[in-house]
Amino acid sequence: GVRLTDGQQEIILSTLDGQSIRFKEAQVRSTGRGAYGVVGMRMDKGDEVVSMEILSLGANILTVSENGYGKRTDMEEYRLQSRGGKGIITMKTTDKTGRVVGAQQVTDEDQLMLVTNNGKIIRLRVKDIRVIGRNT
Repeated sequence: GVRLTDGQQEIILSTLDGQSIRFKEAQVRSTGRGAYGVVGMRMDKGDEVVSMEILSLGANILTVSENGYGKRTDMEEYRLQSRGGKGIITMKTTDKTGRVVGAQQVTDEDQLMLVTNNGKIIRLRVKDIRVIGRNT
């Protein structure tokens, strides 16, 4: 993912297998165009990053799974860690829920549009999605 920042923000990365890591942007050094970059998060084989967010005060993280399950979690439940760690569970993934397909920073004023594999569009107010704990 690519985001514009001022160099002083906090970043949260989320993965298919339901892990997330929150770290300070200052831990990511600037590199040249030809560089490989730095490790943001260690992941198990088969896992991959599905989202990157620059955190804002007062926001929640909305996590959505491939089988249509979603939840909002207060960003304060994501403790600050060092870049390159394994992270913490943001959503328990099961056969019922499926893997995480996205995690987005939201506020009560936002609206959400989901598109199913069958082409149906679902529109929801974010405030109608309850705020629950991170490890659920």
